[in-house]
Amino acid sequence: FVFIPVVHLLRIPRFEGPPSSRDAEGEFIKQRMQRLQSNPYLLLQHTAFSSFSLDADGYSQLIAPLNKQCQKLRDRHIAQIFYTTSIAQNGFLDALLIIAISVQHVKEIFVLYNGRVSNRDLWKIAKLLYYSAVIGGSEGVEYSTNELLNKFSTDSMKAIPFLDKVITSLADGLVNAALLTRISYLTQRY
Repeated sequence: FVFIPVVHLLRIPRFEGPPSSRDAEGEFIKQRMQRLQSNPYLLLQHTAFSSFSLDADGYSQLIAPLNKQCQKLRDRHIAQIFYTTSIAQNGFLDALLIIAISVQHVKEIFVLYNGRVSNRDLWKIAKLLYYSAVIGGSEGVEYSTNELLNKFSTDSMKAIPFLDKVITSLADGLVNAALLTRISYLTQRY
């Protein structure tokens, strides 16, 4: 669940970038737009590449459908991580699910945009994945939720069986979904 997606992720060709000067930006945009002409998603949308100018405005127009598709990927994976980690009642299993779903999500974003970041930037994203797994796999969220529930709940709410477990599980899934959202936006920005 982790090793194979990481290998596939490393096989994705790297982007050069970002340009170091304003003079090199035009050539950089032109290379990126030429590379996007082989993008499977844009080809399925029957995108007319000749209608886009080879400048920053044309690039923004060409990237817009990819950004919408990235939002769909994000919505799907965030819901997936929310449900799976809400159901799982084990911190180790939560951490494993967080890593597996996050690596798959990052890989799909890179495939969507026809390339990945440099190894240094990929290492930064890997650290974010690790921190998310540590936070999501720890019992800190469950402990905090139980403390809040005990502090603010009334005697009638405490009488409902398993309410504390349900709320704790939902809070755990919510935190993990928020962490994946953060990783997703940062990966898309790279």
